[in-house]
Amino acid sequence: MNLHSNVKRIAEAFEKHKVEYMFIGMTAAILQGFPGETEDIDVCPAEGIQNRERIVAALKDLEFKMEDYKMKAILFGDNIIKFEEPFLFDLMFTPGDFPTYQDAAKYRKITWNVPVMSISGVVRTKKAAGRPKDRLIIPQLEQYI
Repeated sequence: MNLHSNVKRIAEAFEKHKVEYMFIGMTAAILQGFPGETEDIDVCPAEGIQNRERIVAALKDLEFKMEDYKMKAILFGDNIIKFEEPFLFDLMFTPGDFPTYQDAAKYRKITWNVPVMSISGVVRTKKAAGRPKDRLIIPQLEQYI
């Protein structure tokens, strides 16, 4: 499956379970027309136990392997939870230098009927990460702001 079909699957499952979230990182940039690539899909969900419980239900519907430690990590809002099957998927409760979803949500917008972080928000998270691969792509991303 490709990125867009997996994004659609996530969006449909999250909509069904009423999960509050947004796609972030390169996923968000690509959905806004950036001609890049990504290996995984990154999502920032809202805080709160009810939202976290909805995430668990949605991911089970999507047939993600839900080991006890991953379910507990979601329910307790651990910062990053990674999944590999059925496709690469990361939940990030605090992306980049945003301390909470509410702070990141200031950059939330709707593109292709799904919530995404604006490219200016993606640039901010890439700058905060400071990884060499992020520093290389920031100038290209800034052209799409």
